[in-house]
Amino acid sequence: MIIKATIASETAKAYNLKVELDQRKYSIRFPFNPSLYIWMPKYCSHKRESGYWEVDSSIAMENLNKALLTLKRKLLNSYGYEAEEVIKINAIHLA
Repeated sequence: MIIKATIASETAKAYNLKVELDQRKYSIRFPFNPSLYIWMPKYCSHKRESGYWEVDSSIAMENLNKALLTLKRKLLNSYGYEAEEVIKINAIHLA
């Protein structure tokens, strides 16, 4: 799987990748530029050109789905969104 991401932080064994979402694909308006942070083991993450990464798709999708749940909780708890609005975020649209 190829994703566009930047390194938010790093340990000896993993990268914490910041993956931008395509805000235009969602019916709600985010109060910030939406992104998901995912931990990826270094052995299955390979940097390509122009900020793109080749990552293991099963690990990446599992971590993206977990990060999406965290984003939804943030919208509900910190930004006052209603559950009906947040439920509309039902897919991951990468930038």
